[in-house]
Amino acid sequence: MWKGTWPWCMRILAMCLLFSCGQPTIGQAPEDVHAAWVQAMRTSDRAAALALAADQPFKEAFVDDHLRTIRDKMTAASSRTGPLETVEVRAMTDNGQQKVGVSVWRFQHRTDCYSTVLTPTPGGWKVIGWGTLLRCV
Repeated sequence: MWKGTWPWCMRILAMCLLFSCGQPTIGQAPEDVHAAWVQAMRTSDRAAALALAADQPFKEAFVDDHLRTIRDKMTAASSRTGPLETVEVRAMTDNGQQKVGVSVWRFQHRTDCYSTVLTPTPGGWKVIGWGTLLRCV
């Protein structure tokens, strides 16, 4: 039974592989990538943040600078924010082909909002920008 179907199965497998080559794979939903980025920032998980960041010039500096800034806000004795109390991840919005997510970081003495900008890449949705908003939305 397998003798006659084996070559046929191999042809189908080869065709599937050929047709899938070069096709972008978006993978995780942008909402999941945004939530994972916020979690990586919150827990100072450099490896996770690097995996979620887009390949761009100074990628490591981009991640390290943002990790250091948020870690200082959460833990530095001189921080005017006080300790972090909660983080709320809000829904994504469209910005052309990109997606933008907002997270609300409530500290003991103030609330800061961060914008996360995602772009589709062949490897999935990746973070290309992260920073504070002037006003929380």
